[in-house]
Amino acid sequence: MININKAAAVNSMNLVGTALLSSRQRALSREQLLEQLSSYQQLLQNVPYSTDVVLPNVTPQAMLEHVLALDRIGVLIEKDNFGEIVRLERSSAVLMTYYRNNIQHLFVLPSLVASIILHYEAIQKDLLLDAIRKIYPFLQGELFLHFNEDELNVQIHQISLMNLHAKALLIQMITSYLLINQKYEFYSFGLRERREILQRYYITVTILQKQPAISRAELEKESQLVAQRLSVLHGINAPEFFDKAVFFKLYCKLERATLL
Repeated sequence: MININKAAAVNSMNLVGTALLSSRQRALSREQLLEQLSSYQQLLQNVPYSTDVVLPNVTPQAMLEHVLALDRIGVLIEKDNFGEIVRLERSSAVLMTYYRNNIQHLFVLPSLVASIILHYEAIQKDLLLDAIRKIYPFLQGELFLHFNEDELNVQIHQISLMNLHAKALLIQMITSYLLINQKYEFYSFGLRERREILQRYYITVTILQKQPAISRAELEKESQLVAQRLSVLHGINAPEFFDKAVFFKLYCKLERATLL
């Protein structure tokens, strides 16, 4: 699976799906969507996940037009006095998560970097690395990421420097990064979906803290029930958010790390 992910095929459908599912109401203005698609392309070109990833060689406009021309996908154009809005129908959201999930591993590190920097606004480089190293083994196990420790350090540095600093959103100082433009959140590369992964981890860890002696089966069941409830309350359309198998993998990873 690691090698399959290294050879991911990025296309119009999974990029448009990623952008729309990352928005609050599964909708963006045409201009916002095109800008988001452009930022995805730049990231994947500037900080490649691997040399085997296949990237689209068409413009964001061409990608959007291709998706709009497809039948029964649920991506619609609506017009108002201010322009055009591209919207994903609620009934098509679950289907679109399939396309998004095929490439979500490409964006998990960039969005994690974005999440940490947005939270602190200014952070020392070594603290940023340390925070990501702590969560990385769990992401690696779930998403089959291929980076070893040295490669991870290089990838994080390239994400911060080559892409984010280049957009004048972030200043690199001698030992830290400083957020200088709140538009940085717009370039957070599917941050909402990656937060859902972290929320699942938080559910399990919180239950463990309250019930240290809980059995594996009960932990998986209770984690799943809480996740199902949160998915209804907060409109989370991704089936994997409350997938019992995902909680099982997390438990095994915690056990191997001798954290249980």
